[in-house]
This record gives sequence, structure tokens and C-alpha cells, in this order.
Amino acid sequence: MTFEVPALAAGFASKFDEIGPYIGFGSLVAVVAMAILVFAQGRELQRLREWAGSSPERLDALEREVRDGAASRLAQPVPRAVPG
Repeated sequence: MTFEVPALAAGFASKFDEIGPYIGFGSLVAVVAMAILVFAQGRELQRLREWAGSSPERLDALEREVRDGAASRLAQPVPRAVPG
């Protein structure tokens, strides 16, 4: 029974020696992918911050557009329905 434990451990060690480089390469690829995603997220977050910073100007432009549209609509005569 004492001879089975080292043999079992040696079997696991040889499996780790076989798959270790593949796992290391896979984890390196995963780290590179995560770095790319983090930089892309940072760039998108910066774009959204700039867009949110221009919110007062966009709100003023929308209010002006609505006000002009309402004024032009009020200036036009309202057609009346003919009973019939």
C-alpha cells in the first residue's frame, strides 16, 4: 500500500507535465484577451462620459426645436370639419 501512493503521485505528475504547457498558453491568451477588453471598455466609457457631458447643450437644442415646432404649428390655421 505504501508503494501505490508514490506510483499514483508519479502518474499525476506526468499528466501535469503533459498538459501544463497547454494550460499556461491558454492562460496567457486569456490574459491578453482580458487586457484588450479592459482597454476597449475604458475607451467606450470615455466616449460615454463625453456624450453625457454634452447633455445640457443637447437638451437646449431639443427644447428649441420643440418650441419652434409648436410656434409654427400655432401659426397655421386649424382646418374645420364640415358636417355632412
